[in-house]
Amino acid sequence: MDRSAVVTGAGQGIGLAILRSLLADGWYVVGIERLEREAAQLARELEDRGDVIAGDVVDGTVLQEALQRASMGGRDLRAWIHNAGVVPRAALTELEPGQLRTVLGVNLEAAVWGAQMAVRAFKGHGRGGSVVCISSIHGRVSFPSHLAYDVSKAALDALVRNIAVEYGRDGIRANNVAPGPIRTPHLERSIAEQADALSGLARLERATALGRIGQAEEVAAVVSFLVSDAASYVTGQTVYVDGGWSAQGIAWQ
Repeated sequence: MDRSAVVTGAGQGIGLAILRSLLADGWYVVGIERLEREAAQLARELEDRGDVIAGDVVDGTVLQEALQRASMGGRDLRAWIHNAGVVPRAALTELEPGQLRTVLGVNLEAAVWGAQMAVRAFKGHGRGGSVVCISSIHGRVSFPSHLAYDVSKAALDALVRNIAVEYGRDGIRANNVAPGPIRTPHLERSIAEQADALSGLARLERATALGRIGQAEEVAAVVSFLVSDAASYVTGQTVYVDGGWSAQGIAWQ
């Protein structure tokens, strides 16, 4: 029976790299993408190897539709990857209720409800499965003006631990992947907005033990491993794909 996976935030950056990596490994992939242009481009790329849903992960009907499409045609949903995320900047004293609701809705609540649907599906077909959440080094170290984002990513650690402990005997595994600085459209926009973009890029590289910014494909490779049989004894973990950033202990200044 064919295996299928759902990837949220699949239209660009890390999510797109994950989707492509899973396709290369023979998975049927259903991608969720909020931006219409990226969703249309993704649909053209997938052709008959997968499906795409243009919608927001905070909408439960979008998650349910992804689950249904991943389970059509005799396929078993065997992996759910929550990658969608938003990164507003606000310190505690400037944070507004709407900002917090948005961050927790996309980064955490959608991960919880998606995992719930996936775990129910895994238990239903009895062949196990894997949940992977894309966390961040923000879940381990804090950065100025990122309170809500830091909190949302740290909470994903607790989510995967709980799933791993609760459902391990059902053959269900759950893990986080925590990237450091990765070359994505979001990072490039963030650097470009700085007064001295070249200096900002150099500081990022200097704060990384490997001395460079990572590639989305390097994160995707770890996700592909975690949802594969090669990782059959790996669960409840957060794997840092950060070039040694968190080990080095140098803060972003």
